[in-house]
Amino acid sequence: MTPIEIKAKRISYLVPLPFILLLMFLFYKYAIVNSGEGNDKVFFIVGIFVVGVGAFLAGYFTLQFFRNPAILRANEQGFEYNPAGVSLGFIPWKDVSGFEEVMVRVVRGDVPTHEQALAIILKDPEQYRKRFTKPVSLLMAASEKINKGTILIEHASMQGRYEEFKALLEQQTRKFRDPWMNAGQEE
Repeated sequence: MTPIEIKAKRISYLVPLPFILLLMFLFYKYAIVNSGEGNDKVFFIVGIFVVGVGAFLAGYFTLQFFRNPAILRANEQGFEYNPAGVSLGFIPWKDVSGFEEVMVRVVRGDVPTHEQALAIILKDPEQYRKRFTKPVSLLMAASEKINKGTILIEHASMQGRYEEFKALLEQQTRKFRDPWMNAGQEE
């Protein structure tokens, strides 16, 4: 089995940079530099906050451009899905109880549409949710009820390898769901 690795297009990390830098400049110019004229401390503090957050985001996106982390990695042992920098970590195939193809509503630009996705169901999702803070864990649990699975992998994020990953997912979940299939195979 050849491992599957899908990475984001590097340019996608640079797209937000001009907007972040423009926002930082505007807040620096009008909130920090000019705040002394009106002596408005609240405006000054908001300006410092926005410039600080902007500097953090600019650094983050620049670092992601050079690192270019994988969105999805899958091999014989399991997979890791990391679509937005937040991941449940590496998930062994034995922890996956099944999957279902679902239609999800997505918005591309201003146009809402429905898109095919894989809803992956974990045997013990709480084991993975407990890695996050309570509010994030509650959001993940609510999302799981809505989307029929702990992990939702959209077709568009797979860069043409959706069917390949789906076949691997089907093979591996069957392997661990039906242990008798492996009775004659050596580990």
